[in-house]
Amino acid sequence: MTKTLLLFASPNKEGHNATILSELTRTLDENKETYEVIDVFKEQVSPFGKSEKELAAFVQRMQKKITESERLIICTPVWWNALPSPLKAFFDLVFAAGFAFRYSKQGIPVKLLKGRTAHVITTCGAPLFLSRTLQGNRAAKVLCRDTLGFCGYKVKRYQFGAARIITEDAERVKKFARRTAKKILA
Repeated sequence: MTKTLLLFASPNKEGHNATILSELTRTLDENKETYEVIDVFKEQVSPFGKSEKELAAFVQRMQKKITESERLIICTPVWWNALPSPLKAFFDLVFAAGFAFRYSKQGIPVKLLKGRTAHVITTCGAPLFLSRTLQGNRAAKVLCRDTLGFCGYKVKRYQFGAARIITEDAERVKKFARRTAKKILA
């Protein structure tokens, strides 16, 4: 049984999110945690260019992984106050009605993924004070509250700001990732 499922949502394999992912997996390995990484860019998550059969097989495979995991960790950049489109497509396809939620006869949403935790790690180029206060980190709110929370996850959010040039930020990113990994595993 996969205990932790990591969704990695960045096309940059040497940037801030990749460094965070590397530190997270290193910490999970050190703690002998069972996990699996899903690279949503590598999976080419999109409803376009796939047959219905391919799409159904993908959705079924991902829903099985979600069902088997107790913890979900999402590592993603925020671009223009939004999630990368492959991550958005992942949730649109996989967290479908009947799997992640349903509506009662009265039209009340019923959360079908209760009892699970999600940890959402976002990076953005803006300084934290700007993205948290003036912009309100809309992408994280949509993901944490409106998607994961709506489906029953208990969500914790971590944000790394002023993520611009990885060569200048490498040590700061590693420290953030180590602290975040410790909080996730606590």
